[in-house]
Amino acid sequence: VAADAIRAADSLGLTPQPVLSYVVNSISHGERRIPYSFVTATDLQPITAAVGPAGLKSGATTNRRPSTRSGARVPSSESSTRSSSLIPRSLSQSPISNQQSPISNQQGGTLDDPVIVLTDWAARRLGARAGDTVWLSYSLWTDAGRLQGEMARFRVAAIVPLVEDRDLVPESPGISGAERVADWDPPFPIDPAEFTQSDEDYWRSHQTTPKAFIALDVGQRMWG
Repeated sequence: VAADAIRAADSLGLTPQPVLSYVVNSISHGERRIPYSFVTATDLQPITAAVGPAGLKSGATTNRRPSTRSGARVPSSESSTRSSSLIPRSLSQSPISNQQSPISNQQGGTLDDPVIVLTDWAARRLGARAGDTVWLSYSLWTDAGRLQGEMARFRVAAIVPLVEDRDLVPESPGISGAERVADWDPPFPIDPAEFTQSDEDYWRSHQTTPKAFIALDVGQRMWG
């Protein structure tokens, strides 16, 4: 399917850009957290092209819609949770590719220092700035057929304007089309009490638009 999409994009003179979107359990910074959010792994360069590492430039705009997408992943089934090391075990196989995340050449996107790009909405909610540490909590299938909780640490490389793009996330069972976050019925356990009015307002306005971005190869190692 991905190969067909790339060929179709080429035939239209478009530049294909793979993306991988995932529902994380939370994005957190210090005592603040955003529950059950979509994070998209992709090439970070188009997203950060209009901003500097210290945050937003005045009047900055972005155009980050890709021509193709790989898909969205949502965990499901019963959950068993444990904590992992400071970085996901899946990142321990090889260093993060600087080619997938050009900003890492300047901001040190290495094995021990993976970067994340937050939307300004998420940054305000978390009280986070460029250079701060944020954590992603997410779930993965185990060989035993259960969900296992994982934690991954990231450094905020940039903060970008929220640009609505629901197409970055394909149809997600039990989530897409819901009128409210309170109506979510995904194939994995969630705690509706985690949602706040701010989450409801975001969903009403932006639906599945991602709140943060990481490098494609990092996302593939975490969620692939």
